[in-house]
Amino acid sequence: MTVGKRNEQTFTIRGYDQRQVPVLLDGIPLVVPYDGYIDNGSLPLDNLAKITLTRGPGSVLYGSNAMGGVVNIITRRPEQPVELRCNAGAGERGAAWGHLALGYRAEHYYLMTDFSARDEDDFRLSDDYEDTNNENGEIRFNSDRQSNHVAIKLGLLPAIGHEYALGVNYVDSEWGMPVAADGRQRYWRFSDWRRTSWYLSGRSVIGDAGELQSRIYYDTFDNVLDSYDDQSLTTQSRRYAFHSTYDDYSYGGSSIYHPGVSAVHDLGLSFHYRRDTHREQGDHGAAWETSRSELYSCGFEDNYDLNQQLSLVVGVSYDLQRPVAAASGFQRDDEDAWNPMAGLSWQINESLRSWFTVARKTRFPTLKELYSGINNDRVLPNGDLSEEHSTHYEIGCEHQLGSNMRTRLCLFYSDISDLIEEKSVDSNVSQKQNIGDARYVGGEISFYYKLPRQHDFINIHYTFLNAQNVSSSRTSDHLSGRPQHKLHIDHRWQISDSLQLVTSLQWNGSRYCEQDTEDWHKLSPYWMLNSQLNVAVNKQWGVQCGVTNLLDEDYALDVDYSSCYR
Repeated sequence: MTVGKRNEQTFTIRGYDQRQVPVLLDGIPLVVPYDGYIDNGSLPLDNLAKITLTRGPGSVLYGSNAMGGVVNIITRRPEQPVELRCNAGAGERGAAWGHLALGYRAEHYYLMTDFSARDEDDFRLSDDYEDTNNENGEIRFNSDRQSNHVAIKLGLLPAIGHEYALGVNYVDSEWGMPVAADGRQRYWRFSDWRRTSWYLSGRSVIGDAGELQSRIYYDTFDNVLDSYDDQSLTTQSRRYAFHSTYDDYSYGGSSIYHPGVSAVHDLGLSFHYRRDTHREQGDHGAAWETSRSELYSCGFEDNYDLNQQLSLVVGVSYDLQRPVAAASGFQRDDEDAWNPMAGLSWQINESLRSWFTVARKTRFPTLKELYSGINNDRVLPNGDLSEEHSTHYEIGCEHQLGSNMRTRLCLFYSDISDLIEEKSVDSNVSQKQNIGDARYVGGEISFYYKLPRQHDFINIHYTFLNAQNVSSSRTSDHLSGRPQHKLHIDHRWQISDSLQLVTSLQWNGSRYCEQDTEDWHKLSPYWMLNSQLNVAVNKQWGVQCGVTNLLDEDYALDVDYSSCYR
């Protein structure tokens, strides 16, 4: 997870960022229509059943833009006639949060409601932080965050194998963006950030004809980004100050059909459609600019059991991006791509499995990458951007060592062409560009051990990534924001029937970041140790006490933007 200069939580998987890794909520895409990102700090994570993560070349049935994998967040549904779950907490510097979930379950329907709120004041910096021109090493100015979330889902269960749900998710947030430690300052705040998502989903088992999953959705996204004159955050009279308003919406749907042809063939057919509309007013009284695009994806996939040990998966998708309205008269043709994939899985014995996969993936440029900068002189638009392409190769094995131990090893290689990166073209002026070719080479190893006590376990995951710009016209091999090493260790210790200690240790290796034109900075590696003590008062109530950044590491994930202290 990364928190950069925008004070938003984002992530990377094997070098791919969130533009290239779709995030789904119950199969519905969570994406800001303009830039393709979603702030993970605003995600509804209090009422989850599970999160599934697909790294690398995933199924073509997920749709377009899934270059680096897919994250699917599955929300809970009530299992008891009446359910009530709540929690509340407080932390340093006025941080407070609360969550309430109410559920009702009957034979043929259920209702799930979820409410949460969070308020965090400016955080403090590490005691090891050295004062700079713009930061005194105490409170991180303009780093506060507030958010509220409401989710309601009504589900119908008319018969076995049939489920239909109507839901709404609403997020209302506000947060500040910390100033850079040195250099020119910007005093920016998201004064308003709201997202509303309505959806209707259904799953139907059609007898011997297979299973159909369908979803339709309508999202609205409104935000106001304010740039102020100075740290008082009250006036907007200087040339660089502005009041930028977005009024966006998206709608679309998807269907995935598994016909159930035979016991050895698991066929899948998919269709995805999404239409994004971005409306932007650069400042008070400025003209509104509008841009729109449509995304289509049709996919076919077959998982074929060759025998009891070997299985083959083959698939292909056809993806299309169609510009419907381009800002300020930019002309752009349709862009399309065929994305084939194939994989072979070998169940060597009951405890050992290996696999090999090769796939081609495509990501189309976002509206922001194409047209951002029309209303300001700090970013240049680029209506000639091409789509990104990647060819993935992956080989791996997984070994189940008895009932309590599991190991996994995976090696991957990706060739990326027309990679889109932000490049500095002049002092304080940037542009999204196809920088050419890139190469990601790496490996992952994980180890899970269930300790003898019922709830105790240790989980270790390490990723090595060598990400390089290999374009013929490059002036550097570096790619921004991609650490070479990541180590994550989770340990849960059931001290007694009522006491549980959960510890998380992370190590992130050094990474390069480009600040100005070819001005590369190497950010230092760091350790992150978090610990939480869970106390079970009785079967219904518990108390949690935790510490983040226990080592009080002074670390930064972007140049001049140090992160939170202990």
